[in-house]
Amino acid sequence: ALQEKYGADMANQGMELVLTASRRLFDLLHTHYQ
Repeated sequence: ALQEKYGADMANQGMELVLTASRRLFDLLHTHYQ
């Protein structure tokens, strides 16, 4: 049970990291090509 919760937390953190990274990348491209 503990391992499952740990895995879920890691997955959630990974998703947040991906979303944050893609948002930053999008902002960079958007400001660069304006």
